[in-house]
Amino acid sequence: PKAFSLHIHEDGVAELVFDAQEKSVNVFSSEAMAEFEAVLENLERDRHLKALLVRSAKESFIVGADVKEIYALAEAAEAVEKCVCGQRLFDRFARLRYPTVAAVHGLCLGGGTELALACTRRVLSDSPSTRMGLPEILLGLAPGWGGTQRLARLVGLPQALELTLTGKQVAAKPALRMGLADAVFPEAVFLEESLKFIRDKVLPLKKLS
Repeated sequence: PKAFSLHIHEDGVAELVFDAQEKSVNVFSSEAMAEFEAVLENLERDRHLKALLVRSAKESFIVGADVKEIYALAEAAEAVEKCVCGQRLFDRFARLRYPTVAAVHGLCLGGGTELALACTRRVLSDSPSTRMGLPEILLGLAPGWGGTQRLARLVGLPQALELTLTGKQVAAKPALRMGLADAVFPEAVFLEESLKFIRDKVLPLKKLS
């Protein structure tokens, strides 16, 4: 079963939906990353796409990498390769020729936050369960897919350091205030408002290099 599905609307706006099968939450396992790379190749080739909304079909966005896989790594070289692979994929995603928007509802942690940071814009639902963060430090790890650099560019070094070094999770309204989010929408109409945002606010701007 596929974890990712792509829905393309007539106006060229597409929705990339992450729904890891037989899992309660979305995680970037090795299998999911391989599938994401295949999807990314299609996103790079499709000349009809004008904007992309990334969302989850679950009650959370993406809770990060597969921690069991990380702890199972036996050699330092394997860990480096896993980091480099993720960095390359997220860098390619960030370089897509059209704007991308992460529609975050529920928990968005670790690699999920790093993917959201690789998007052009981020919109969050006002659900109490919506939180963004880089909690790797609490597991004795460090964010490895470019999130620390993108976060610092987005919210400034002091706030980025606080989030990275404490593992603190940020709710929707504080995320908006600090510049981590571009808009917050009511949970009941989140998908509709997210698509409206991408069409009204993002699509007319094209993508800035």
